[in-house]
Amino acid sequence: MRLTFSLARAATELVDALLIDDGPTPQVSPGPEGGIAVEWLVNGSSLTLHIVSESDIRLWADSAAGEEIFDFELNANWKSNDESIRTARAFLKHLRGSIGNRVVLSSLAR
Repeated sequence: MRLTFSLARAATELVDALLIDDGPTPQVSPGPEGGIAVEWLVNGSSLTLHIVSESDIRLWADSAAGEEIFDFELNANWKSNDESIRTARAFLKHLRGSIGNRVVLSSLAR
């Protein structure tokens, strides 16, 4: 799948909903099956957001030992207070204690 404006917008909105102050820095790349992949990697643990289309979104986390922590499928109707987003933000908060590079939201223009 090619990168489109709507796909980039969906990725931006989801990343914005997931970012936490003083949290890990996300890495953005082309997805393995097309689309956009966004990963937060901290000491072997990872949170991955894969967006193939606005209605085909997967959000999952793995521990440093390779164990699945959670795995959600989202669609275009996701909300920032959905369980999937709250769970992912809580995971990022858990990871922030052991990171070297952080996002300081107060320094970003919103």
